Amino acid sequence: MIESIIEEIVRFDASETTNIYRNIHILCSYFGLRQNPNPTYQSVANDYDAGSRQNIEQLIKRIFRNKLASVDISLIKESIAKLDEFEMLSDSDLQDLMRSTGLINAESWIHLHGLQNLIECVTGDLKFKIIDIYGKVASKSDIECGQKLYLAKPEIQAKISEAIKNIRSLPGKLGMANFTCINAIANQFDAREKLYIHEMILAQRDIFVSSFEGSDWYLFEDRSNKIINSIERAFSCFDRINAIKLAETIENILHDKKSEHAYPPMEVISDYITKSRYTAYDEGMVRLLGECPTRLKIDSDLFTILENGPRDSVFIVENLQTFGHEEAYSRKILRVSPIIYKKASSDSNNRTRYKFELLFKAESDVEMDFEILKYIDIKKNLGNLLENGTDESVESKFRKEQHLLRRWVFGDKEQETCAICGHVYDVKSMVCAHKKKRSQCSDFERIDPYIVMPACLLGCDHIYESRFIEIHNGIIIRGRKEPKSNRLNEIIVDLIGNAIPARWLKGSSEYFN
Repeated sequence: MIESIIEEIVRFDASETTNIYRNIHILCSYFGLRQNPNPTYQSVANDYDAGSRQNIEQLIKRIFRNKLASVDISLIKESIAKLDEFEMLSDSDLQDLMRSTGLINAESWIHLHGLQNLIECVTGDLKFKIIDIYGKVASKSDIECGQKLYLAKPEIQAKISEAIKNIRSLPGKLGMANFTCINAIANQFDAREKLYIHEMILAQRDIFVSSFEGSDWYLFEDRSNKIINSIERAFSCFDRINAIKLAETIENILHDKKSEHAYPPMEVISDYITKSRYTAYDEGMVRLLGECPTRLKIDSDLFTILENGPRDSVFIVENLQTFGHEEAYSRKILRVSPIIYKKASSDSNNRTRYKFELLFKAESDVEMDFEILKYIDIKKNLGNLLENGTDESVESKFRKEQHLLRRWVFGDKEQETCAICGHVYDVKSMVCAHKKKRSQCSDFERIDPYIVMPACLLGCDHIYESRFIEIHNGIIIRGRKEPKSNRLNEIIVDLIGNAIPARWLKGSSEYFN
């Protein structure tokens, strides 16, 4: 193993009798075998209180580089040669490869930057780059914060970066792109590299994925995206909109232009609308988080024309012309405006006729209740935490997330009712239990306050998280895991049949699956 070779090299020169163990640790750290994930001359100097970076550089030259010809390093060279057979490897696959060559043992881990240092010391060449999930050279924070990383040769790194750029740009005009598009773009790569590209895409924090009828669709939450742009434009006229109607309207807008790629079906558009970090969904209605955009003149004119009820296309076009809009533009607006809903009906001759109405007819003097306002505020803050949290530690983000979720579930209450057993407890004896395991939640699910419910620490949290019980159609049923003690079984039996309060059933029913 490499640590044995390092020790042999350090001990090779009898003149080096002082600080032998310290020097071994310094070399191991620089070559990625200690806790430092980003070992540079300066960071290693800081870790071992060795002064300047030049001190570490000189030490490594003196006790390692200058002795390589005098010591058997065939294992290191063979490991580098084996690695050189690959154009690209994920961090985890690289560890398996280094274990198979014997460079590290089954329990060890070699940090990518440290391996880079080792390769450079032995070969004098930087054969690989450390890249992030966007195919770009990884930053210092990427390496130090435990992001998903890959080792890639410069030639393929450029190709991977370009492919991911193309994959990210595709949903912009389509609204959402089908995963088959990724395969088409990645067709130039081998099977392993295609798998890595899929991994890299799915690891990007702004991706949204939806499945329908066995087909997967994706988009990236960019305000230039046609779906997101249409959503925001619709909310320049309304404070809330029926989610299904909005999805149908956007589906029609997308299909106005022909494309070589498939457009997303209404079902996946609706799925995005209800889960987006830009919207808050409740009881069939969706609201925009944040400030509404400025209303366009054409939308103001359409609003004026339709505020008294549905109209046919002839009436609308004629009236838009009186507002100064050209006829061709007015006809196009009927197809692509996100503020109007097209309704089909049959005339006396059984021919389909269409009338257009506002996407939502606001009731007068309707105020949002406190619960909705609170939901919007918490989701907005969770979204901001997700979006701005890249420079924070995982622990710090987790604490802030938990604080927001506890504010959502408990507020200023001193007591709350457990959603599972129905008993009232002091909030200090309760947790915000994730309906779906947090580790399995997407970013979009983590920013939805409806993902949690109150559960007591006197058993319910453990029983639910361990899957001794499950929730089906709002009712507690026996889970797939069987208890091993009679007392635990008695507690579970008492819970079976309990109904979860309606408040904690809000959100996607998939959360309980």
